[in-house]
Amino acid sequence: MTATTGTTADAAGEGGFDFRIALASGNIDITIDTTQGMSVNDLAAEIRASVQAEIDGNAALAGFTVSGDGAEVILTGNGFDNFTTSLQGNGTGAVVGGIGEQTATAVDAFSLAFDTEIVAGQGYQINVAGLDNPIIYQATATDTVATVASALAAAVNTAGAAIGVTARVGDPADPAADPTLVRVAYSGSDPANREISSASANESTANGGLFALEAIDVSTKEGAENALAAIEGLIQTAISAAAAFGSAQGRIQTQTEFVSKLMDGFTSGIGVLVDADMEAASARLQALQVQQQLGIQALSIANQSPQNILALFR
Repeated sequence: MTATTGTTADAAGEGGFDFRIALASGNIDITIDTTQGMSVNDLAAEIRASVQAEIDGNAALAGFTVSGDGAEVILTGNGFDNFTTSLQGNGTGAVVGGIGEQTATAVDAFSLAFDTEIVAGQGYQINVAGLDNPIIYQATATDTVATVASALAAAVNTAGAAIGVTARVGDPADPAADPTLVRVAYSGSDPANREISSASANESTANGGLFALEAIDVSTKEGAENALAAIEGLIQTAISAAAAFGSAQGRIQTQTEFVSKLMDGFTSGIGVLVDADMEAASARLQALQVQQQLGIQALSIANQSPQNILALFR
């Protein structure tokens, strides 16, 4: 979302005046030279040209634009910085009408502060309503909170250009004070529907440790040199990942062998228990058979006694 302030010049004398843009980080004074009898349209055009030159050469005005037709000068802010403008004559006969001090207040931009520790492989995500896909950055082993914040801001600026979404890193009053803060502002015809949210590392979608391959550009000499350094870092990332996989494979193999031996032990134990039970059953069966034989012999002896008595009477 942008904030604007407008001025209209009526007439100017010889000498010129100062156009001041007051930001939280300090004042920016732009001197505009005028000549006697200069038309208001020419004066406004001179103001617009001088302000545009200052915007082009001053990083503090990044994202500002100046426009207007005829005697109108419209300064549009970047959506992050609160600012005021004023115009003061500094020459003889300088007459400026309809100007006064103008105030433009930037909207509250969405802010996202990162943790102080970055872990390689973690993903950081910003969701912007109106974009087909979320803005995602995958941290590498060499990343810091500052580089992650800068990468996310750059990705937002690239993807959000079509719908008026811009991002910057740091505090508007002191950009160097907090390099871990990403501020996102939005403009356009429907800013109310530009919902912006973020996801922490544990909630975001991972893109793998080789995410930086996507940013490699060898179309220039500088890009090729940077690519060599990036590829070296990616090789180290791949080596570390392979080592981690090897370690995990070793642990899995050890656990597999342990479980296999444990199952063999259980099988042997069950077999021993079955054998012992069968031996006990066999011994009991033999005892019962002996008891049966003794009973039969006792009955045989008992049957023989009456027969012996009867034999005496024959």
